[in-house]
Amino acid sequence: METGKNVMKKASRKDRMEDWNKIEETLRDAPELSAKNYGRQKAVAYIIYMMAGSYFASGTSNSGFRNLYLSYAEMPKEKQYASERRVIDSVEKLGAEFLQKISALRCKAVCRRLGEELLMEFHTGGFGGLRFRIERNGSFRLSPL
Repeated sequence: METGKNVMKKASRKDRMEDWNKIEETLRDAPELSAKNYGRQKAVAYIIYMMAGSYFASGTSNSGFRNLYLSYAEMPKEKQYASERRVIDSVEKLGAEFLQKISALRCKAVCRRLGEELLMEFHTGGFGGLRFRIERNGSFRLSPL
């Protein structure tokens, strides 16, 4: 044995095969990557961005919304439709007068983390806007700005 040098013993073929079998077993036992593993909070945030943002004349956003799309794309279609309907219903409850007012405005959509929640805001420069607080489970609270 050499002194003063790090000498690694080569793993035998049998040891490498056992390691590979352990990796395969771990992968087999891990939950499948499926619709259950999408990020519900982020998926709902993207839905809010799409649906609520469409009530404004036009808008801009930061680049973070591209990352939210991936969670939305993994969400099962039925859940997408149900979440979209919830967002539309919530915004419509703000009333025709408010919606007519914001329909002529440009907005800037901003999404940021606030503790466990995501905070999504549609800013119009003080002329009205929307704020959504999105919980981890995908539920949200809407308030006008």
